[in-house]
This record gives sequence, structure tokens and C-alpha cells, in this order.
Amino acid sequence: MMVNIANGLSQRGYVVDLVLGVEEGPYLGEVDPCVNIVGFSQRKITRAFFSLIEYLKKNKPIALLSTMDHANLVAILAIKVADKNIRCIVRVATTVSKEKRYQSSFSGRMVRMLIRGLYKYSDSIVAPSEGVADDLSDNFSV
Repeated sequence: MMVNIANGLSQRGYVVDLVLGVEEGPYLGEVDPCVNIVGFSQRKITRAFFSLIEYLKKNKPIALLSTMDHANLVAILAIKVADKNIRCIVRVATTVSKEKRYQSSFSGRMVRMLIRGLYKYSDSIVAPSEGVADDLSDNFSV
């Protein structure tokens, strides 16, 4: 999905950086050569927080599109620190309230609390279905 968006924007003449925790994954071979791949050499996205802030301050992108809950939270916070004028668009892929990993552990409950508190600071939220959108609205006041 993100590779398709990056390729599509690049083919329309936009400068696109695909920012990753690590430069690896099954879809890297599909990235258009015009898309600049930026890797932070961090397997856990939360450890890439300061690198992302530095990247945002240096490159000053118009917008940042992120996906996956941990990356979304890091993106929202990094933009607030680096440059509040960068548009933040988060993509939510699943019904967060139904995710077992977010229900049983302390860290999972923290992620749910952070989603409730921080997603409202994004400029846009993209959901792949009405069910995911309804879940965010009903359970996280987003």
C-alpha cells in the first residue's frame, strides 16, 4: 500500500521520501527508482523518534503519511516537536479495539490510551473500511 502511494506520487512529479525504521522488507524491490529511501537503522520505530525529528527539521516535508499504530504515534509526536506546519496523515489498518495485543498487556493499554489522546492531532486519518473508521470513532473519540 505505502509503496504504491509513494510510487504514484513520485510518478506525478512529487519528491517522495520513503522513511523506514530499517531499509528492508518484501516490497523494497517494487519502489520506484525516483523515490528516495531513508532508513534509520532502528528495528523498533519508537527508537527512531529522534532520527525522525532530525529528518523533519532538515527536510521540511509538506506532509508525512504514516501507517501502523506505533509509527502513527511517533509521527504525530515528532511533527509536534519538529515543525507543527507539516501535515500529518495517519493510516489505521485494523480495528484497534479488537486487537488482542492491545488488550492484555500494559504496553498495549498504553498504546490505546495514546491513540485516544494523540490521533486527534493528526490532520487526517485514513481508514481502509467503514468498520475501522467506526471503531476509531466509537472507541477512541476520533
